[in-house]
Amino acid sequence: MHKFSSKSNIGFIGTGSVGGSLALSLHKNNYPVVALSSKSNKSAQKLAKMIPNSKAYKSLNEILDRSEVIFITTTDDAIETVVSSLKWQPDKAVIHCSGAASTDILEHASRQKASVGTFHPLQAFASIEKGIESIPGTTFAIEGDPNIKNYLKDIAFNLGGSHIFLKPEDKVLYHVSGVMLGGLLTSFAATTAQIWDSIGLSREEGIKSLSHMMQQVSKNLTTLGIPAAVAGPYPRGDIGTIKKHLDELYNKYPKILPLYCELALCALPLAIEKGSINIETHNEIHQIILEYKKLSS
Repeated sequence: MHKFSSKSNIGFIGTGSVGGSLALSLHKNNYPVVALSSKSNKSAQKLAKMIPNSKAYKSLNEILDRSEVIFITTTDDAIETVVSSLKWQPDKAVIHCSGAASTDILEHASRQKASVGTFHPLQAFASIEKGIESIPGTTFAIEGDPNIKNYLKDIAFNLGGSHIFLKPEDKVLYHVSGVMLGGLLTSFAATTAQIWDSIGLSREEGIKSLSHMMQQVSKNLTTLGIPAAVAGPYPRGDIGTIKKHLDELYNKYPKILPLYCELALCALPLAIEKGSINIETHNEIHQIILEYKKLSS
């Protein structure tokens, strides 16, 4: 079995936010990134100018010829098509960075004796610049044969991150958790900030203020854990405030009410776990939420 190391030449197929962030981070940590290709050749060329000794290629075969390890950071739907279009060899490795897909979509390369693996950064990549900043401290989910798993584990460590090993059957639920606290959290923040329009302020002002609070929530989760980090009217058992929330949303933001109700129902068991409310208070709040949930349906 071919041994891959920090000296192995690396190629990227896909140079968007994820691919660009990883390629530049690897380069900055002395991994030889030598070949780049993307659906937009302009994107690959731009990235190549930022990485000395790398070059952008239109042909995917050129990437394969010049690299030992090929990272595929295209859209998830394109990965299998890209892999199937190439002829692989035993001295090559192909790594995709999808959070939801497993190594099964790399079967074409595996049948040709290439090493296969997955390397998913549990991070929200909005741009290459912000992506590079966010990689230190990121958790990377890894799959693959023992040889490639060790190689990817070392990369995660050298990039300042940590790693977890996943079984193929666990990938989708793992990715669901990431999307809920990544892209969907962003959408949730935007939806919540729209409420500020009704108090004479803008969504942008809401995002600025609420984001600061979200940072503290993140710190509380890290330092205190669950359930100690749970805060707000639900663990306090503040029924009067909860009724005000529900009534105001019903009258002014009925589209948000179902979301609020579902999140509130998730919060209640954590209040019990924290020991901050008794079962009677829990049941009373639960019944109030269910009544408003019916009104919103």
